Amino acid sequence: MASPQGLRSLLSYGTSFALAKTAAKFAAMAFNHTLNNSFTYGNQRWRGWRFLSGFGMFAGLCSVGVVGGVGVSTPLYTRPVTLVGRWSCRSGSRRLPHEMRR
Repeated sequence: MASPQGLRSLLSYGTSFALAKTAAKFAAMAFNHTLNNSFTYGNQRWRGWRFLSGFGMFAGLCSVGVVGGVGVSTPLYTRPVTLVGRWSCRSGSRRLPHEMRR
């Protein structure tokens, strides 16, 4: 999950939501990789170019989730009322079977 503080600070500079969300997710990804490298398997810790190549592989694999997360959250951020309104109209218009008999 991306840092809400980083996302808010990027949005305050006038950055588009999709770019700010992507940057915040990559910052969280870098932090997560650094923590995992520091605490997991201390005797096999990556250093130097191995750390950077490992981060490149980690970022490449995680970018699938970044694309999906940004792709889903951008329309919800830019048009929240429209999407929620459509869903509530569709779900509210359905009647339960026991209500139809009345």
